Amino acid sequence: RGPDRGRVARGARLHRRRIAVPHRGRSWGVERDMTTAVCHTRAAKTERAKDEFRMTMQRTPLLLSRLMDRGALLCPDEEIVTKTASGVHRLTYVESRDRSHQLAWALRDHGIREGDRVASFLWNGYRHLEMYHAVPCMGAVLHTLNIRLSPSDLEYIINHAADRIIVVDAD
Repeated sequence: RGPDRGRVARGARLHRRRIAVPHRGRSWGVERDMTTAVCHTRAAKTERAKDEFRMTMQRTPLLLSRLMDRGALLCPDEEIVTKTASGVHRLTYVESRDRSHQLAWALRDHGIREGDRVASFLWNGYRHLEMYHAVPCMGAVLHTLNIRLSPSDLEYIINHAADRIIVVDAD
């Protein structure tokens, strides 16, 4: 299993005939060895991650962030194609995930925090998809503004929702 075999991972706990290695606040990587914990190699972690991304109800919660990461891990070169006024826009799942992360950080830099409301005044396309991933994954609340509503209706909705920021399409 690699050069780290036999080393006990920091924070490893003994559970009867098992050792659980903690990772990000939860236990995983259970080994059936009574005396030592095996430090997992990168390849083993990747295989374990692929197992976690199988998304069965019993194994993992269905979180939007996990769905986004699943697409990037399992289909990194598959394209998301959006028809725009200027032509066709293409990006891969990895690029979409990365752009969503950039958007989340940009919103955080503009003062958006967990629980804040963010309005989306965008056409249904790749930018809107990135908003759907970025905003809920950072803990904020996303709601859409219907482009076809009257200005007075939009004003009421924006004031009622108490939006901290509105993301608007250039069109």
